[in-house]
Amino acid sequence: MNSGIYQIENKFTLEKYVGSSINIKRRVWQHFNDLSRNSHQNGLLQNAYNAHGKDGFEWSVLQEANRETLKAVEQTYIDSGEFSYNIANKSTGGFAVYLHPRKAEILQKRSKGLTGLKRSDETRRKISEARAGKYSGANNPNFGKERSAETLKKISEANGGERNYKFTGYYVTPWGKFAATTEAEKACGNRMSQRSIYGHCLKPDAIISAVAYGKVKYLNQHFDRSIIGLKWQDIGFGFEPAGL
Repeated sequence: MNSGIYQIENKFTLEKYVGSSINIKRRVWQHFNDLSRNSHQNGLLQNAYNAHGKDGFEWSVLQEANRETLKAVEQTYIDSGEFSYNIANKSTGGFAVYLHPRKAEILQKRSKGLTGLKRSDETRRKISEARAGKYSGANNPNFGKERSAETLKKISEANGGERNYKFTGYYVTPWGKFAATTEAEKACGNRMSQRSIYGHCLKPDAIISAVAYGKVKYLNQHFDRSIIGLKWQDIGFGFEPAGL
């Protein structure tokens, strides 16, 4: 049977995409053909492919299914939350959000909407039966493999900054603009914590207090006490949403 559910897995990060088709081999070929031409509609998958190349991915059939039940079965896998390359929470239209001008807003709303989502016992049973023994222990393609420092570095780079699916914009600081607060913290020599950077960039209208001046090394090493009473935005803090 050519009809069923398939997955495409990143061998470096173990992130996966799940899909369904009445002709799996043809559909998977189409995925990799689009990826090789840098024209795939799924931005997450395309960015990962650009970082790791074709050899960084492998595909497999998860479950056979006939045309009538195809989408319903695929939905059980999407509901599991294990397929981070899938954006839409429905088994159709998975790529459409990437073409939408309000992509960041849609993804943020979807993230909030899925918080606390509970799957039914029937959904759990179907997922369990479909995956039983396939990817656990020695059956996992990465079982027993140790990742080299170079591999870990590539994984970090592939999922960092703008490539991260959680990316919503840039954190603006007096020492530069960054896609992640971890980058900003490192760039200032750890003289200001990631948590502080996050808070002051998102609330730049807040007042710089004497306590903050005393605690934050970056402030007392680069400014005199005259900044106490000013707003954080007055010395260069802010947030620039993606797409602006």
